[in-house]
Amino acid sequence: MRWQTLLAVLIGLLVVVIQALTINQVNATSGVNNAFLHLTGFDFSGSGTTIYYLILPLMCGLAASSTFQEDKRNHRLSQLLSRRTQKQYLFSTTASSFIVGGLVGILPLLIEAGYFFINFHVTNAPTGRDHQIISPSGWGYNFFIHNTLLFWLCTILIAFVFSGLFSLMGLVSSYFEIHSGVETIIPFVISFITLLAANLTGEIEASLYYVLTPTYSNSYSYTQWILLGYLLVILLAVFGLTWRQSKQDVFN
Repeated sequence: MRWQTLLAVLIGLLVVVIQALTINQVNATSGVNNAFLHLTGFDFSGSGTTIYYLILPLMCGLAASSTFQEDKRNHRLSQLLSRRTQKQYLFSTTASSFIVGGLVGILPLLIEAGYFFINFHVTNAPTGRDHQIISPSGWGYNFFIHNTLLFWLCTILIAFVFSGLFSLMGLVSSYFEIHSGVETIIPFVISFITLLAANLTGEIEASLYYVLTPTYSNSYSYTQWILLGYLLVILLAVFGLTWRQSKQDVFN
């Protein structure tokens, strides 16, 4: 495993530990025994929820955005291209970057869930006002109250997909003449720009950070369409830049 990937996972694990240490302990002591009252992204009383989805693009960029740059810098490209075509190389690099980024993005969340699922009941989350962690106006509220576990799995899938896309955003940026290592922070920069723009305009739901965090995302009734829009835009950008690179000499 690359040290950058290991570091990204460790950062994610540190954040979920922070979540476990900072959540409102009343949730666990007031007679409501439910794992979903604690999870990062669900319990907004913990600092982990605020931090995790903010630095997720940085974690994923660090984990899997530098593959192309490293192959060039370590002179592995000529060896790799002697066994496959340039298009095959770019496809395999893109696929591996997506998968690694996706796994790095969800692994800390899965480990955290394993801990809470063992120590608390995994039943539908309570709907009382004192424990309401998803807004009734949210796009996933009915889904959440009727099958909380399945809703959580859906949020994990969304996190996996966008974590993979964050890695790809960094990867395709490395096709341009940028300083080595800069590609790892490109996904975070782009995500932060959407957050800054959202705060300046008041259109909070336009931020990648807000729409990816389950609790904040469900403060709006149409966030699923914003998620879909971001998904399509990023996919088109990645596909277009990868196709462009496949027409050029990768050694340039």
